[in-house]
Amino acid sequence: MRTKPKTELTLALKACGGGFAMAGVFSFFINMLMLVSPLYMLQVYDRVLGSRSEATLLMLTIVIIGLLGVMGALELLRSRVLVRISNRIDTRLAERLFEIVYERALRMPQASRSQPLSDLLTLRQFLTGQGDRGFLLFSMPRGRPSTCSSYSCCILCWGSSRYAAPRSWSALAVATEMLTRKPLAQANQEQMLGGQFAETNLRNAQVLEAMGMLPGIRRRWYDRHRKMLTLHAAAS
Repeated sequence: MRTKPKTELTLALKACGGGFAMAGVFSFFINMLMLVSPLYMLQVYDRVLGSRSEATLLMLTIVIIGLLGVMGALELLRSRVLVRISNRIDTRLAERLFEIVYERALRMPQASRSQPLSDLLTLRQFLTGQGDRGFLLFSMPRGRPSTCSSYSCCILCWGSSRYAAPRSWSALAVATEMLTRKPLAQANQEQMLGGQFAETNLRNAQVLEAMGMLPGIRRRWYDRHRKMLTLHAAAS
């Protein structure tokens, strides 16, 4: 029985198997640590509200802060791993894909020229998880005044933490936006210019083929493409 030949995309994904496995391990522990908050609430209801023990509340709070810090570190590591995976896949496929799109433009001048390049970019963005940055803002309704007031009636420290948490999330969201706005804007600009450059040259593929200019055009496009990847990685 003949085996189906592996595509270049399959080979690129297989080469990153170790990275995917590492990201999977990080995700497993992150998902486990997501249970920390509800467990903390249960412990507060069970151990703190009945005994009114501030020492118990303090120890529980210290433990949960440590565990949430570990979860944040794991999320950061997972993000770094996924960015490296996406850049590695892009490095293996980008130039080859440009050649394929160029050859396709020679055979079918009326076909969509740069769509495969956009598909590769979509795959890279999917792997890096960009677009989930708004999650912190969506969590803000939990800090509405009525909820905070009801918690304050139970325990002052607990209610105070409910007041402080949403404001910390808001500050973190604003800081993230300020830090990533410039590199993301530059990356999007490079992405747009790279797409226009590829589209313009692929429209004249037959002329470029006759003049033997493909290597130079590909190199110029890839230099711009790598600059865009670097900016996106800095903002991720």
